[in-house]
Amino acid sequence: MTGVGCVVTGVCPPLSTDDLNRTHQHCVLAGDSARFSSTHRVAECSTGTLDYIQSRCREALSNLSTDPETGTHSLLSLLPATLQGYEEIHNEVEFEWLRQYWFQGQRYTRFCSWWARPMEQLENDWREMELMVRLHRYPLGPSNNTY
Repeated sequence: MTGVGCVVTGVCPPLSTDDLNRTHQHCVLAGDSARFSSTHRVAECSTGTLDYIQSRCREALSNLSTDPETGTHSLLSLLPATLQGYEEIHNEVEFEWLRQYWFQGQRYTRFCSWWARPMEQLENDWREMELMVRLHRYPLGPSNNTY
């Protein structure tokens, strides 16, 4: 890999590549003409991906229980950390995904309809988390003690 100093002086200083390969990718294009080289930062993908938000939804919804006979819902844990955790996920789905999609992403649907189904699933997960919020705030239900 060459540094800026190589271009000016023709002599390359030693480069430290300790973490460089973890955070950057280097690309060299060579052919019949001059050789081009560039270094690009690697995208940080631990958050902001569809897999990430789907796993966060599964994490939040794992606290929701549905009685198979009656269909009533209840929360498995009322620990403050658990409640705060799924409320943060609920907000992340709404503000970072759904609102962004409906504000700007829907206009591209005719070019790329692939996102429609994942966004529908995120909306369904968000509705379930809305139910969880109601269960937390009103544990006995609106008037008939069920949701």
